[in-house]
Order: sequence, then structure tokens, then C-alpha cells
Amino acid sequence: MKIPLNRLSPEDQIFFDAVRSCLSPDLLTTELQRLHDLKDLNVKGHCFVATHACFHLFAKDRGFQPNWCNTADGGTHWWLCKEDKTEAIDPTYEQAQQPFPYDEGKSCNVYTIRKGSKFIDKRSNILINRVQTYLNILSKE
Repeated sequence: MKIPLNRLSPEDQIFFDAVRSCLSPDLLTTELQRLHDLKDLNVKGHCFVATHACFHLFAKDRGFQPNWCNTADGGTHWWLCKEDKTEAIDPTYEQAQQPFPYDEGKSCNVYTIRKGSKFIDKRSNILINRVQTYLNILSKE
């Protein structure tokens, strides 16, 4: 079964767009930085950090969990999915050929655990902080 990408509320769309706007090459793993042409990057390689940022900024409260699967090129792809697999949010959907088998993902929340005020993944922390700063600046305009 192929499930559609979730239509976001206007409020959630603001967070979704902010996450995508704040992606940059320094958020990639060293391996991905070597593999990709950084001039033509956009969302490619950012699925892990973008998914976890969206999870913490808005999707957790809506019942979504991080999901992942192995890809044909030996990597992984990450997105958010409801537990019942009826809805998906993919902040880097362009890199996954659509329709994508979002219902076949494996749920994984190990990277959503806090250590004090920070999450386990350093790159996700950086992106979340960027998004919060970006939205604060937008709200003052």
C-alpha cells in the first residue's frame, strides 16, 4: 500500500518550510559531504536531520514517529509516519522517487531521546536551533 504525503496545517507548514530553508552542507555526515556536489545539494542527504527536526518541532505532537528504510544505493532514507501508517511527512521527499513505500518503513525513536536539554544527534540539535532562530527573526519582521 502506498500512503500519501500528509497535507500540513498552515502552522505546521511554516515549521516544515523553515526546516528545509535551514539545511546546509555542514549538516551532512562527512561521508555524504564527500559524495555529493555541494553546489547542487538542496535537500539531498539531509533526510535524517530534517526528519528529526520536524519531529521535535511539530510532528511529535501530531502522533508522527521517525521511520527509515534501506535504499537501493546502500544508504537509508528517513521520514515521519503515523504509527498506523496512514499518513507520512517527508521533509526531503524530492530525493525519494514518488510514490514511495512509506508504509514499509521501520519506526525508530532512539535519536529522539534527550540528554539534558539536547538531543543525542548533534546535527539535529544544530538544525533545530537554526530553525528556532530563523522563525524568531521572521516573527519580528
